[in-house]
Amino acid sequence: MKKSNLHKWAACGLASVALGAAAQSATPASQDQPKATSRTDSGAVLGSEVLGSKAVPVGPEFALPQGPLKDVGDRLRDNGVSLGMTFVDMYFSNPSTGIQPGNSANYGNMVFDLGLDLGKIAGLRGTEINLTQIVNRPSRNTDTYLFKTGSGFTPYPVITTATDLANFTIRQRAMDDRLKLEFGRMNLTQEYMVGNMCSGCIMSTQATVLNQPGLTKSVWGGSARYSLDKDRTVGFAMLQDNSDNWQNTNGWDWGRGKTDGYIAMMNYTQRKGFEDSAYPYKLEAGVYHNSARYDDPLYNTDGSSKVQNSSGTPLEHKGRSGLYAQGRKVYWTRDGDRPGVPENLAAYSGFAYTAGSAQEYPFEAYAGSEWSGFSKSNPLAMVGFNVRYLRLGERRALYEQQTRFGYTAAMNAMTGGAVAVVDEQVPRNMFLFDVHGRVGLMPGVFLEASVQYLKNPNSLIPATYQRSRNGYMFSLMLVADFGVLSGLSRMPGDKIF
Repeated sequence: MKKSNLHKWAACGLASVALGAAAQSATPASQDQPKATSRTDSGAVLGSEVLGSKAVPVGPEFALPQGPLKDVGDRLRDNGVSLGMTFVDMYFSNPSTGIQPGNSANYGNMVFDLGLDLGKIAGLRGTEINLTQIVNRPSRNTDTYLFKTGSGFTPYPVITTATDLANFTIRQRAMDDRLKLEFGRMNLTQEYMVGNMCSGCIMSTQATVLNQPGLTKSVWGGSARYSLDKDRTVGFAMLQDNSDNWQNTNGWDWGRGKTDGYIAMMNYTQRKGFEDSAYPYKLEAGVYHNSARYDDPLYNTDGSSKVQNSSGTPLEHKGRSGLYAQGRKVYWTRDGDRPGVPENLAAYSGFAYTAGSAQEYPFEAYAGSEWSGFSKSNPLAMVGFNVRYLRLGERRALYEQQTRFGYTAAMNAMTGGAVAVVDEQVPRNMFLFDVHGRVGLMPGVFLEASVQYLKNPNSLIPATYQRSRNGYMFSLMLVADFGVLSGLSRMPGDKIF
């Protein structure tokens, strides 16, 4: 029976924002593109919105960079080919928190995007093919870092492949581009339970409940989105639940593993940018369901504990469902008589709730604020803070406590008492306090940093000598869009949904 695959899913703060956004497909050549300037959006704009060629919040009076390959890129797009190349490098350190404090890791990703407009290439109007291929380099300690710091807040991915297929789909637009149908190898992180309300506003529910593919991974699925108007959309999507395939292959071995069920999501989105309102906002609300069967976190079918009676038959449950909502609203602005995004303060929050007493992580929420647009010389500059909350299920907390007790008791007996027996209650209320900032280095390149304090983190791997420690973590992320820098890619507007 299937178990949680949280430890394989990159849902941690800056990492998930970077990987998910960088893995977007290249903007199709059939979509209208700005020729000289890029639109602005509500407040966050960078890093938290999208990365790669959509990463620079250029105002209507800022000229876009002209790379040496601009003419080549223009000719390719005119003939239906869009290219993108983005480098994302993420460094993480846990100096005082986790199972083994004082460790670090580096996750590097080179993202290659290809978009083919079959209307221009083959006369198939509204039909597009999109491909996103990831090269997981440079990297260091990516295979072991989870086991030194992993909690529900920090499920760092265990990287086992040199490359990953993040997206390979065929897309059909119809009804004056209001309807978009897509099918192929995909994940849902770009359009459902999106992570762009702030820098680091990523919900762990995608991993803990839905068992979605990692942000650079893909499985078979399909999606349908309909634009009610220019600001509002509704969508429905479904994926196969095949964790063996996306965890253990590079995405091109389509026959491996079996489908345990399906993952379904439906959402409604609405937005207004600075071009529409002095106080822009964006919101998303939706429901989700995973049909696969899963083991109870603690109990066997006879009511005994799985830890204390390992020979028992685990209690099974079928399917789990929930709902979520999140949003962002600019509540203060100051124009400052200069082009670009005005100086502004924005607040954001979100939650996800999964029904059922057997859920390991039944509820999570976040809230915070960001200040951006305050630097005339650096329009990418931003500072902000987040507070995240994660509720640990009662059965999961008891499972971790009993597992740690059994492990330390066995080690105590084996070492003649050198290892202390630990029977400490696991807190169910977990908190993460985050302060983050961003600075632009040049058009198409920016740097983000984050300092986090974790309070009462649980342990994804509970067979340890002690609970994960309270303490600090540090992260640094560099993003360079070589498509924009070279001129092969245009810098489109940062429309979020």
